[in-house]
Amino acid sequence: MENQLSFLTNSETQNPYGYNIYLTNKTDDIIIVSDFHIAEGRDNSGNFNGTENFMTDDVFVRFVDSLDLANKTSKTLVINGDFIDFIRVRSLPNDPQDFKNWQIALAKVGIEKSIQDLESAIDKKEKTYGLKTSDYKTIWKLLKCSTGHPEFFNRLSQWLFDGNQLVIIKGNHDLEWHWLNVRHYLRNLLAEEISNGNDIPIEEVYEKYITDKVLFAENALVVNDQIYIEHGHQYERMTKVIGNPTLKKDPSELNLPFGSFFNRYLINRIELAYPYVDNIRPREKILPMLFRERFPLAVQTLFRHLWLTIITIQKNYYYYFFKHLAVALLVIGLPVGLVIWQLMSHMNFSNNGGAAGTFMSILQKLSILILSYFLGRLSSILGFSVAGLSKFAQNIMKNNPQYKFVVFGHTHNAEQKQWDGHWYFNTGSWIPLFEWTSASVKLEIIYAYLQFTFDKTTGEYKPHFQRWNANSNQADSLTLITST
Repeated sequence: MENQLSFLTNSETQNPYGYNIYLTNKTDDIIIVSDFHIAEGRDNSGNFNGTENFMTDDVFVRFVDSLDLANKTSKTLVINGDFIDFIRVRSLPNDPQDFKNWQIALAKVGIEKSIQDLESAIDKKEKTYGLKTSDYKTIWKLLKCSTGHPEFFNRLSQWLFDGNQLVIIKGNHDLEWHWLNVRHYLRNLLAEEISNGNDIPIEEVYEKYITDKVLFAENALVVNDQIYIEHGHQYERMTKVIGNPTLKKDPSELNLPFGSFFNRYLINRIELAYPYVDNIRPREKILPMLFRERFPLAVQTLFRHLWLTIITIQKNYYYYFFKHLAVALLVIGLPVGLVIWQLMSHMNFSNNGGAAGTFMSILQKLSILILSYFLGRLSSILGFSVAGLSKFAQNIMKNNPQYKFVVFGHTHNAEQKQWDGHWYFNTGSWIPLFEWTSASVKLEIIYAYLQFTFDKTTGEYKPHFQRWNANSNQADSLTLITST
């Protein structure tokens, strides 16, 4: 198997983990999307796994088609974090052909492993929860994603073949872009698509369409000293990577934030039986809803897997997690205990049909309310709730007044705000959101995107915040409401 490493970018090989990318761009349009959360896609039967969030490859294809047709100038597509949801890829190689395909994929980026090495590398916990985060195991996950979403990756390769650029910014669900070999493998996937589809030698494809056209940002992208683009997960405690990007005890594995463990060990298990549960808004309603709608599943999953999530907390999260949990238990447990004590002290339990029955009926109803409130609080403590990021955008503008625009993703909520000529945007997501009310659950996909066009007269970029209409195949205005 030919090693493709010689075709890859020299600049990244020399400085692979630079935090920011700075682009000088005077003519290209900049198109920003975020939070695709692509996982395994369709299986051999044509069905999606319960942990898959992105099921609209055809919508993406039509959207990119429209960008290519808009004008003939080159453009830059920025995927601002959580492009691939490596956390949600749970499938393992389960037959000799799978292991052979994995071995071939690794060889393309210079990783040589025997089939026996790969088989023995999967431990007992990985057989339940999916592979861990080392580079060669992540390449298996990326192989699964590309196999399950062929239309998406084919359209990305065509985007590059048409003379455009692709920038990928790392998010909290695709921290594995940290690994150079994982970046190389994506480049190889796209290069082979172009080479095979257009009968062009792979060396020529890398030189013309890949090497300087597919870029990765560890932290942020800065365009023309005007636009600052970052995913935004580093501003939330449960999704922030604390310390080094890799583990001290095992540098081949990533140092994951607690939120990633919670998704891996708990949310993934729930979503196999209750797809999209992590997309419910507000997020504090997730666990109460499960207990109301699917009580046996909720009890089984919570008590079977929550303990494993807790014991995987890194030491630097102990104080933060248990401090807030202890406060919540005190705030909730003490009043509840007093109420029960008062009820018991005033009830006569001499017969089962009188006061005792009344008491048990009251206690049952009260316990449901208490449990719902407790689970809502627990959801917030464990990092389900995601606050807005506008205050952090303001701080960036304050410290860097040359930035006229700050763009985040991460929260899945589309936003725009303006302060003294400076703008903050959040590009939301391209996956379903479920708005929970007391009456119903409403499904919605926004397909938000932000496009900057360069004004040659003023020398500045102009933003156009829009949503792609999947029904009419055109851009519509994005309706947002100012909240306080």
